[in-house]
Amino acid sequence: MNILDELGGTLALGGNIRIMAVRAGYKNQAGDGVLADTDSAAAIGYAAQMGARVISMSWGLTTPSPIIEQVAIPYAQSQDCVLIAAAGNEGSDSEHYPAAYDGVIAVAASDESDGKASFSNYGSWVHIAAPGISIYSTYFDDTYADMYGTSMATPFVAGVAGLILSRNLTLTADEVTQTLLDSADNIQWAINGNPIEPAKRLNAYQALLLVEPPPPPGAPPHTLWGRGSSSS
Repeated sequence: MNILDELGGTLALGGNIRIMAVRAGYKNQAGDGVLADTDSAAAIGYAAQMGARVISMSWGLTTPSPIIEQVAIPYAQSQDCVLIAAAGNEGSDSEHYPAAYDGVIAVAASDESDGKASFSNYGSWVHIAAPGISIYSTYFDDTYADMYGTSMATPFVAGVAGLILSRNLTLTADEVTQTLLDSADNIQWAINGNPIEPAKRLNAYQALLLVEPPPPPGAPPHTLWGRGSSSS
């Protein structure tokens, strides 16, 4: 019996991890959602300060924000956070923020055939793709729905980052990022016959194969563990 048939809901990629839900936006009097730069920056800073190792950002704008770029992102990086953000849904190569900031993994959306989702942004500033079509997700009023967008693709990458750290918590943010990119499958997207980036699609299984567990407490440095080298 499928556990989801019995309990309902969804399952995430991350295993042996904890999720910190941080709310930054609010509804105005007209009932529209509002996400101010100052609130977004505060949310990033709070998550980093409270010990989050991975920060997933399924939101963004086409214009940069000084407080996010110059304050929130550098602070999170100083706390060794893996920063992952949606590349946007304009179907263009225009940069989308915070995904386009230095040190942030920008995520595009792939379709059921590993092609580019029609709405997904792309370009040399985008690092990796993940599924973003018909993703069964949480929705308003305690319901679930099939969702679309780079905002759906981004949590897949964040989940695999969490999986990597659950196998070896000693890895740095840069090492987690490199593992995500090195383990990704090569894809070939093109527009009018011209190749476009990203050229990689997330592969959770291959990512875990690249991660070696940390050495046991007190073990001498050894190449077996991927850190240091054995002495002769």
